[in-house]
Amino acid sequence: PCIVFCIASFLLFTFKNDFPVVKILFILWALLVSYSRIYLGAYYPSSVIISGATGFLAGYFGSQLYFYLKYQILYV
Repeated sequence: PCIVFCIASFLLFTFKNDFPVVKILFILWALLVSYSRIYLGAYYPSSVIISGATGFLAGYFGSQLYFYLKYQILYV
């Protein structure tokens, strides 16, 4: 679930101004995958919460790094 939250939050923060409706789909996708892992018994709920928070932070910092590289390094 960590990589799903990472991808979803990276896309959420990267495209938040371009596609506002898609934000809901990214969040819903990450939550459904996480719920399915708990429902199937593959992960404990605490593990999903911790990995979701870790993935969310990784996606946020990844998007910040993307914008930094895009606007500060590549377009100097």
